[in-house]
Amino acid sequence: VRIGRSLDDMLPGSAQTTVAPFSADFDFMMRFELSVMRVFLSVGLASLALAAAGLFAVMSYMVNQRMREFAVRVAIGARSGHLWRLVLRDAAEMALAGTALGAFGGFFAGRLFGGGLYGINPTDVVSLLIAEAVLLSVSLGVCIVPALRATRADPVEILRAS
Repeated sequence: VRIGRSLDDMLPGSAQTTVAPFSADFDFMMRFELSVMRVFLSVGLASLALAAAGLFAVMSYMVNQRMREFAVRVAIGARSGHLWRLVLRDAAEMALAGTALGAFGGFFAGRLFGGGLYGINPTDVVSLLIAEAVLLSVSLGVCIVPALRATRADPVEILRAS
């Protein structure tokens, strides 16, 4: 208040001044940054859910198409662990390919949005590894149901039906 009065006294009458504390501008800027962060978080979580649903659908379709093969494997003595490894290996291949392409695109996106990152380099190895680990764990997590369905393949029923 005193600063505003002092400025009014020093400046000509036609000049208008507004004095606001730094914390008001800082609070406004932080609220804006927080809202932008929430938008990116929402979009990221929606993308993760969509990717998980897509991978689940692809893996379910793949397991459904290969049920005859799984039944034959069970009939000749394959254990459920072998079928788990087959399904999870296919899922891991797709997830690794997708995350590798995503990491490559992330380098370019990091250059575009790097100004909004405080204290983090857009190509920070730790951040990329954490993101990769989250994506791979979600990818392998959604493949549990199709892998369980593959291990429960009844050779007699499936071979009789085809």
